[in-house]
Amino acid sequence: MKKSTLRVQPRTYVDVRSVSQKGLTDELEQANNRLEKARDEHAESLAVLAGTQNAKDGTHRAGDPLTARGAQRRTLLLLLAFAGIAVALPLILPMGIESKVISTNVRDYMRLPDEDVWAPWFIAVSAILALTVAPFLIGKRLNKAIHGKPFTPWEEVVYAVGAFFWLGTAVLMAFIRVGVDQAARVAQVEAQRIEAAEATGQVVEPVIADQVFNPVIPTIWWILVLAGMGATLLLIETFDNPSKRVELKRRLAVLEFEAQVDALAEDLAQVEGQIALAEEHLAASLAMWDEELIAIKSRAERDKQVYRAELCVVSGDPAMANAIQARDRRTAEEQIAKAWAADTLAEPDPAR
Repeated sequence: MKKSTLRVQPRTYVDVRSVSQKGLTDELEQANNRLEKARDEHAESLAVLAGTQNAKDGTHRAGDPLTARGAQRRTLLLLLAFAGIAVALPLILPMGIESKVISTNVRDYMRLPDEDVWAPWFIAVSAILALTVAPFLIGKRLNKAIHGKPFTPWEEVVYAVGAFFWLGTAVLMAFIRVGVDQAARVAQVEAQRIEAAEATGQVVEPVIADQVFNPVIPTIWWILVLAGMGATLLLIETFDNPSKRVELKRRLAVLEFEAQVDALAEDLAQVEGQIALAEEHLAASLAMWDEELIAIKSRAERDKQVYRAELCVVSGDPAMANAIQARDRRTAEEQIAKAWAADTLAEPDPAR
């Protein structure tokens, strides 16, 4: 029992480490598989930018990859974030700035009460969507058409309607804005003339709106501004190459998986070193206790021989030791026979 205990404990210690080694080995294999997949995807992106392969949407996306000063993860993350913001910023800013302005203009133009909050904002949000989202989507589709995926007849109709709503909204919002400014200027001039007439006693002359505020140039200006906001988005999307951002994202993924593989390989090497050291300690311990067991058996055999010799001397019969051994064997055999007979003649247990 002592020998068995001494052998079980060290092997349990090694087995626990072996389980950890197997788990790390499996995890490292999975990480290597992910890394290989990421490298394949990155190679595909490089082939797309090199012009030897089309993108997944069937377009031709040749171009130079986005460069960074080094391959650090943080640098690539910042570059990827900047590339995304550079596309989204012209869409976000107008929606935040123009919504309030258009809402105020619509309220003044339609002479809505202050309690009516939802109608001006609904019109403003709808106008912003028409001024930004429509040209944004048109630009994305033009981008694909330029790179080898032409419009279908149905798409031509849909995007033509979208362009009409975009430009029509720009014209409508420009007329509303200029109308509000003209009305404010007319009201100001009327107030001045009424004040002058009251002071001089003269008749108040009627105000001709186009004379105090010529709407032509401001209208053209605001049409250009509002339509130009969408035109900027359209041009950005038309000449954008999303495959560059895809390549950058996949390059970053390769770096991430390479770092994971390196970390797992280091952990696995550390565990393997610990297992090897534990096995060395185990082998030394087993060798020591094997030697101790041999020594114990040798001492037991020597003590047995001394006991037998002393027994023969005391009894004066050299065969005494053999007789005692034979008697012990017979006693053990009788006990075994009695136990077997008792078990055979016993009644069956109803619980069984």
